[in-house]
Amino acid sequence: MQRLTSYARVSTLSKLGPENIGLLKESGLDRVHLGLESGDEEILRFQRKGQSTKMVISVAGWLKDAGIEVSYYVLLGLGGQNRSEQHVKATAEIINETAPEFVRLRRLWLYGEGTEKECPLMAQVRSGDFVPQSPEGTVIEVQRLLEQLQPLPTFFACDHANNFIQVSGFLNEDREEMLREVHDFLRLPEEQRKAHYDLIGSRI
Repeated sequence: MQRLTSYARVSTLSKLGPENIGLLKESGLDRVHLGLESGDEEILRFQRKGQSTKMVISVAGWLKDAGIEVSYYVLLGLGGQNRSEQHVKATAEIINETAPEFVRLRRLWLYGEGTEKECPLMAQVRSGDFVPQSPEGTVIEVQRLLEQLQPLPTFFACDHANNFIQVSGFLNEDREEMLREVHDFLRLPEEQRKAHYDLIGSRI
């Protein structure tokens, strides 16, 4: 076995404490994937994430002290259109402070509109309490996040099939190239960008 990796909730690990996390490392755990989702407290409360940025910072510190790699998942569009700027700024701040080994970007997907299995957030969409981010808005979030991240030895991956743009690389080596790729995409003709968004959206 080359590596032992686990997904975990920040709220669960915060109850274990640093001593028990150290025992996980002794048992062979090498990496933990955490759902950071956003660094903005208001977004985390609205989405009922069950964690605070203080908890994330503490847990990430315990993991790194134990020698366990930290991998964050960030959710593009989680703040909708109204809190996009706060979402990006606060998320960049917590990444810069905790310096995880990996940051992976995914995109908020609202499923099942008008069906028996629709996601709970659809009620807030209908009431106007949540305005979903546009496809281009999520690309701009990638751009702004990269602009605000420090040149950390962190691997940044926006590579999922449902992301409207895909870039990846180390922040301390490839950040400028990733930014160029995003800038070049946003300079494409509007019709070409819209066709790309429609194509990605049709895959789901």
